[in-house]
Amino acid sequence: MIGRLEDAKEVGREAIVRAEHVLALNPVDARALSLASLALFDDGQEARAIEMSRRSLELYPDDWIEHDPDYDILRDDPRFKRLLLNLK
Repeated sequence: MIGRLEDAKEVGREAIVRAEHVLALNPVDARALSLASLALFDDGQEARAIEMSRRSLELYPDDWIEHDPDYDILRDDPRFKRLLLNLK
């Protein structure tokens, strides 16, 4: 948003390296899989991003938006409820 695209790309690549390090130590770390997937997608590595997402969903099929406490504030909003219905 502030025009520092190269800095953002570098931070994203560092996030990938760190997530891969965590996954080397614990290959079932849901958060590392999720964050790595997002960073890989942003970096244009779509096939790897999809594979990480697939692994995360296979390991934790119920650990998704419906159960994420970050979305608690939105749970009663009718628009959020419709969004959840569309995701199923």
